[in-house]
Amino acid sequence: MSHGPSIAVRNCDVNDRNSDALGEVSIISSDEAWPAQFAAERWRLLSLLGKSGPSLQHFDSTAVPNLKAKPIIDMIAPIVSLPIDDQLSGRLTEVGYVAFDAGFFTRAFLPPSR
Repeated sequence: MSHGPSIAVRNCDVNDRNSDALGEVSIISSDEAWPAQFAAERWRLLSLLGKSGPSLQHFDSTAVPNLKAKPIIDMIAPIVSLPIDDQLSGRLTEVGYVAFDAGFFTRAFLPPSR
């Protein structure tokens, strides 16, 4: 994984158990469907992320088999620089993500819109 700038996207529609993209979530038992849900979302985002698309990775608790986790699929990919350009932000917005200033200096955070 690159230690440079990155874009982090969250698919918060997993299991419909969270109130909103940044709101309260619960910790649930591991779900065998999480890897497939990541793969489907990765496939959907692949062309939108341009050169970063092939590097999109599933990370955080739902990426660890048999680990209780918050039901949110976290994904991350390296990008050239921050802030992300308007074109990339626009493409992600068109498919339901929203730019969010989470206060990171080396990461752009884009949860899905609600």
